[in-house]
Amino acid sequence: YLQALQKCADGGVEPQYIPNPAPDITLEHILPKDAGIGWTHFSVDEKKLFVYRLGNQTLLQNTVNGKIGNQP
Repeated sequence: YLQALQKCADGGVEPQYIPNPAPDITLEHILPKDAGIGWTHFSVDEKKLFVYRLGNQTLLQNTVNGKIGNQP
């Protein structure tokens, strides 16, 4: 859905949802599910509240995701 929204924002023609057409792109959490060191500006309750929200998701290439891990 995020990809379809981005295609629409970019002015794409027929920005329909296509489930993972590029296997090197993954849907990832911005605030990680296992937020450890470096994420202390979020309380435990805030982490629980925000981690599974749609706004906490982004599309990332596998190589980029592997490099950043759970870093803030």
